[in-house]
Amino acid sequence: DRSCLDLFSCTRSIGNIGDDSCRGFEACFENEAMIGNSSCTGQNACKSNTDDVGSDSCNGVRACEGNSGRIGDGSCKDLDIDGGRSCNGNSGAIGDSSCT
Repeated sequence: DRSCLDLFSCTRSIGNIGDDSCRGFEACFENEAMIGNSSCTGQNACKSNTDDVGSDSCNGVRACEGNSGRIGDGSCKDLDIDGGRSCNGNSGAIGDSSCT
């Protein structure tokens, strides 16, 4: 398990965190929901998240920050260097393999 290794990652988080997840400065900070495996990697990824995030999702800088809608597996990934923010501020349900 290589989760929550960076500065302030998972701080004040009350949700379950999967393996190899929440990696990056303040990733999953104040998270309140379940985070799947290999998810929420990148600075501020899933910060202030309040709904479940599937596996291999929300990867990239600020991905799913402020999310309040369920995110399926393999979604909301932006690994390019164009600023990230995939699914940032989302409030609706997002299915599997979407918004990549």
